[in-house]
Amino acid sequence: MKKTTALFLVLMLAIIAVFAQDIEYSISVAANTPTTISPPRKGFTIDAAWTTNTAVTNGTFLYCTSNSLTYMVLETGTTDAASTNYPTATSGQTETNGSAVLVHCYDFPRKKLVVTQEGNAGIWYQTGMSANTNGGGEFAYVKGTQYVSDSDEATTVVTDGAVKLNIRDK
Repeated sequence: MKKTTALFLVLMLAIIAVFAQDIEYSISVAANTPTTISPPRKGFTIDAAWTTNTAVTNGTFLYCTSNSLTYMVLETGTTDAASTNYPTATSGQTETNGSAVLVHCYDFPRKKLVVTQEGNAGIWYQTGMSANTNGGGEFAYVKGTQYVSDSDEATTVVTDGAVKLNIRDK
């Protein structure tokens, strides 16, 4: 009996470890506006320090000196006005800070990024911090399909209509 219990516990810990790095969040993107939907898993270049009541835009990397963590702005807005309300998300999770939405960046290789869409729009995906629709290596997707990548680079999209994207970053 003890052997079975020990084996069960080891199996459960293994399952938890496999899924511990999975991140799930959603982001709404506007038509004809390049939007970075996932940060790179390696090599962030800090754009600025997180400060209170500051306007930040999508794709900006902020370093928070209060907790020594790096965040990427997912949704443009203004950071929280109170200095004690600095971002605290870890393990790649998202957090609303003021009116901006931030995602914690961390340095683990990406196994797989899976993006599904809600809404009817043509979407062009591109690795890196910019995207366009000029046919230069982008991948076009329409409703009912998904985008999958194992690149450690950021993923950026541009769409021909407003759409909600569900991101699963493993």
